[in-house]
Amino acid sequence: MGKRANNEGSIFPYKTGYAGYVWVTTPEGRKTRKWCYGKTREETHEKWIKLHELARKGPVVTKSPKLSDYLAFWLRTSWNRTSRPRRPRTTRCSPGCTSCLPSARSGSTS
Repeated sequence: MGKRANNEGSIFPYKTGYAGYVWVTTPEGRKTRKWCYGKTREETHEKWIKLHELARKGPVVTKSPKLSDYLAFWLRTSWNRTSRPRRPRTTRCSPGCTSCLPSARSGSTS
């Protein structure tokens, strides 16, 4: 096995299996490592190859957003006050209305 080129990454024994990394460009334009892990070297190598393919295609996201960041993003982009269904503010029409009283609805005159 030959030496890898600069910024190509590596695969090596790690804890209970193998680990590998590939240098990728993030959506922000920074170069960073993206890691992959596996029980065997072959399994890790397959994941490593897939990471290389992703890195060749374009920017790769290296971290998942925190829930608080995602919810803030979701509120900004998909939820607005006009998209929710409207509901009445009170159960009665107006303070002097008698048509909303239980006796008026049942039809009794008592």
